[in-house]
Amino acid sequence: MQEERSFVYTIILGICMLLSLLMIGRMLLGNADGANGAVSEPQPQADEEENGMRLSESELGVLIEQALPFAPEKLTVSIGADGLVQVGALVNKQALSDAATEGLRTVLLFLPEKCEVSGAWQVSAENGKIVLACRQITAAGFTLPEQVAQGLSERLADTLNSQIEENKIEWSQLNFTEGALLLQQ
Repeated sequence: MQEERSFVYTIILGICMLLSLLMIGRMLLGNADGANGAVSEPQPQADEEENGMRLSESELGVLIEQALPFAPEKLTVSIGADGLVQVGALVNKQALSDAATEGLRTVLLFLPEKCEVSGAWQVSAENGKIVLACRQITAAGFTLPEQVAQGLSERLADTLNSQIEENKIEWSQLNFTEGALLLQQ
């Protein structure tokens, strides 16, 4: 009995030491705010090209999280060479209902407590701005109404365009590679 308890305490101690080392590592790498000790929220740091900007899938994911009216879990972003951006996330039904519009409230009645939300947008440029044309947005297999899809698409495009303006990137050409969006002159 004493040996079992000793083994459990040793395991707990080992886990605590590992977590402590991870926290120290984060602070040493600059991921913590030194003023109050709180972990800072990751900000998108677009890789600046010689004449433009490269936005990776993970950086685009951070922007999408900021733009969404609800907090997603396990957000995934895929950027295709053809300009198709696909997003998937696990979302709590309560988070969706807090941000729901009239068109979405009816769909919420049929959703489970946690559901998969996914969307696909064709990305293009128009008058120096990023434009998102929604291909489809689904929640737990239900296609969301066009009004909801359009509102979310506009919100995502506004956030992306604001980030480009904040970085003072001047661009005239939008290109894609697998996993990245390229804004070039």
